[in-house]
Amino acid sequence: MSSMSPEGRGYADAATAPVLSGMYPDPSVCRVGEGYFLAKSSFEDSPGVPIWHSRDLVSWRQIGNALTRDEQFPAGCSPSSRGIYAPTLRHHGAGSG
Repeated sequence: MSSMSPEGRGYADAATAPVLSGMYPDPSVCRVGEGYFLAKSSFEDSPGVPIWHSRDLVSWRQIGNALTRDEQFPAGCSPSSRGIYAPTLRHHGAGSG
C-alpha cells in the first residue's frame, strides 16, 4: 500500500500502516512541540483513556492513563454503553490557565 497526496504524488517517507496496530478506536492526536500524544476510547475498562506518546507517529509508547482513580471512573461499575468513548486531547500552551 502506498501513501498518496490528494494531488496523486506519492510521499516516500509517509507511514503506510495504522498509527497503532490493533484495537485502538477513536484516536485523538495532539502535537506538542516535537512530540505527539494520542488518547483512545477505553469503553468500560479501568484505568480509562490510555495516553500514548510518539516523536515520529510510527513508534508509540503508552505513558499512562487519564482516568486512574475510582472517583474519576469507578472500575467495574459501568456497562459498555456508559463507558468512555472518543476522548479528545487539547494542548493549551504554557502559561494559559
